[in-house]
Order: sequence, then C-alpha cells, then structure tokens
Amino acid sequence: MESKDISWPSACVAVALVLLVTGITITAIIRYDVDSVLKIWSSLGTIVGIITGTAATYFFTRQTIDRLERELDRERTVPKH
Repeated sequence: MESKDISWPSACVAVALVLLVTGITITAIIRYDVDSVLKIWSSLGTIVGIITGTAATYFFTRQTIDRLERELDRERTVPKH
C-alpha cells in the first residue's frame, strides 16, 4: 500500500501561507497608521482563520485517516466465517 505521509511540499505551502500573512501584517504596520492596520488585520482575520483551520485539519488528521484506511483494508481481506 502506498504511504500517504505528509510530504515536504505540503509543509512548504503551509509555511509560505503563514509567511505571506506575516509579511502583509508587518508591511501594514510599517507603512500605515494604527487605524488602517486594524482595518487590514480585520480583513485578514477571516483568511487567517481559514488557513489555520485547513492546516490543522490536514496535518493533524492525516495519521488517523491512514490508520482507519489500513484497518478497513484488513477488514476487507479477512475471510468471514
């Protein structure tokens, strides 16, 4: 059976998204006043929530899904009496 481990490209994409949001935030802090930064951050809040939820779901449920798929495959191959 093919291994479905989380590979380094997945981790790179997750890190890149975090760095993108961080870069936007730092740039906004440097260039704009506090009120404008808060408006930008409030817009980014939804995106950050989606990224966080998606990354957590992907990275922290992969092992459980793989284990359940292996158990299901074993159940299918065991002869029933």
